[in-house]
Amino acid sequence: MERQNKRYKTISKIEANGVTDFNESFIKSVFYEDSFTNKKEVVEELRSVVFSNPEHIIQRGLATIAERSETCSTLDKITIPTLIICGKEDSVTPLAQSEAMKKAISGATLKVIENAGHVSNLEQPHEFNKHLLDFLKVINIIGDGGFKVD
Repeated sequence: MERQNKRYKTISKIEANGVTDFNESFIKSVFYEDSFTNKKEVVEELRSVVFSNPEHIIQRGLATIAERSETCSTLDKITIPTLIICGKEDSVTPLAQSEAMKKAISGATLKVIENAGHVSNLEQPHEFNKHLLDFLKVINIIGDGGFKVD
């Protein structure tokens, strides 16, 4: 309920003040702090995408997230191969939460990416893609002749 109330308060702030503060806060929350210096192009690319969303779309997204049902209690019901990838510096879904998901999902694989936050796929794309491709090979989704990571 607390998270739901927080989302609706954020929607009210957006209605009153526009989306700029929310968007900037969002960008700051998803990146590892060093990325603002070392991966400026990546940060600016995501900032451009975030700021291209109309205010009503952001509000609807927040309302949808506020109303979603809790699913963590059902993680133990997952019976398919599961890969969890987490940036070590992720403040949105901290490493402890990813570790808890791995513990709850029988046989899950957890890969932690150094120097990355919530958008580890953008901050460390080669490592992210390597983990994903290795996992897909293990579960036989792609063979050795599949995509290559340079």
